[in-house]
Amino acid sequence: MDYDIVPSDMLTFSQKVRIVEYTKLYHLFFCVSEKGSF
Repeated sequence: MDYDIVPSDMLTFSQKVRIVEYTKLYHLFFCVSEKGSF
């Protein structure tokens, strides 16, 4: 059972990291668009 849980946790962690990275890029792009200046 432990071996089945580990890959799931790793996949979830990887997905979380990707979501955080995309969220940071999205917020950065959104802020630049709002201000209208880079």
